[in-house]
Amino acid sequence: MLQQLSNTRTDKQLTRQDLRRVIYASCLNLFHNNTVFNPYPLGIYYKVNFYYVKRESESDYKLYNCSFDTGGGGSSFGNGGMYNGGLSHNDCSRSQVELISPDLVCNKNGDERLLIECIYRQIGFEKSKLGFFLVTPKTLKNLKALMTYRLVIALKPGLFPPKW
Repeated sequence: MLQQLSNTRTDKQLTRQDLRRVIYASCLNLFHNNTVFNPYPLGIYYKVNFYYVKRESESDYKLYNCSFDTGGGGSSFGNGGMYNGGLSHNDCSRSQVELISPDLVCNKNGDERLLIECIYRQIGFEKSKLGFFLVTPKTLKNLKALMTYRLVIALKPGLFPPKW
């Protein structure tokens, strides 16, 4: 969705609103409606982190990070239900990029990569609400996360960093 969203626009750079729409659409397969928002009837909410890197030289990278989640309150997408944590920018070294994910390391100057990290976090979770009657899902340390998935992609030029 991220790669195709701005195909029909002159300005290809993604916006904060574009990211919000993609994130909301990406969680609908589990939630089907606004149950992803407060009061969280399934006992979980959705969080997505983006880590964008651009290689400037062999040891120097630009890193942009932003996050969005449905745990910020509100009752629907259009009513402030999707919270975003802002966009941060840092200059960093190759070793710092490797700490985030070795897959983010680029091969040549000017290359760009994006790590998309999707997390389902607990908030009053009861396993039977998601159909876990016999199995108890394990949570990840310090995150109160039931499920997490990380994907690294090479981007079309000009999509990131997003306009804030």
